[in-house]
Amino acid sequence: MREILFRGKRIDNGEWITGGIFQQKADDVKDEVVYIIDNSSNDVDWAHRVIPETVGQFTGVTDKKGNRVFEGSIFRYEPHFTTEKACLGIVKYRNTYDRQRACNDCGFVIEWQHEPLLTLREDLLYWCGDGKSASVIGNIHDMNDNPKLLEVQE
Repeated sequence: MREILFRGKRIDNGEWITGGIFQQKADDVKDEVVYIIDNSSNDVDWAHRVIPETVGQFTGVTDKKGNRVFEGSIFRYEPHFTTEKACLGIVKYRNTYDRQRACNDCGFVIEWQHEPLLTLREDLLYWCGDGKSASVIGNIHDMNDNPKLLEVQE
């Protein structure tokens, strides 16, 4: 059975938390309120309010280093050949078909940010697991802390 898990950045201290999700929006309130429910905590304070834009679902897979992959994770692909550049991509959920795309994967995909020498596959499962050349290097929600995260180093 697939583990249903979410990640979000806490409003009170900026720390990342994983667990279940609870969304609340009242008719008279403009913005929704999102909580991550920390199942691993024995604290009385087990539901933590998070920044809604930072919430991402666990994809059910890990990268080559065993890191969990969430929506919003940034992947770095290290090519096998020295003639190719490293490539960075963002994990997203795609649920629509686009006739303009060469690869039309739905579900969790990697949207590559820089044009590599070859067109890279977008299906996330291809890039995860042992022997693959891609790994999580961060997430898009920490870009303010590290603005060079999406830059490819030569």
